Amino acid sequence: MAIIKCPECGHDVSNRANNCPNCGYVLEINPIDKNNPDINNTRTIRIQPELHRRKTLIELLLDKIGDMISSFFMWLFFIVMLIIIGIVIYNYPNILQIMQNIANG
Repeated sequence: MAIIKCPECGHDVSNRANNCPNCGYVLEINPIDKNNPDINNTRTIRIQPELHRRKTLIELLLDKIGDMISSFFMWLFFIVMLIIIGIVIYNYPNILQIMQNIANG
């Protein structure tokens, strides 16, 4: 059993571990091949950087700000639509009269 460094946090990790016990970073481990003597019966570890990467504080803040902006524009659209519907309903009799005047020439 060998000890390696976690590429995410630098914590000592066993080469037989599936992930780092400190940060949870996922390590892909190739199993020991007992039938192939050229491998020397050791495990090789291939790092998967995109599987379990923690987001930085800036990324978390940008995600939150993006969610807030999306929510703001959704509510703004909803309020504008309500105002337009209210104006149309309030002026409906006048709109009908204008349309009749246009139709009559």
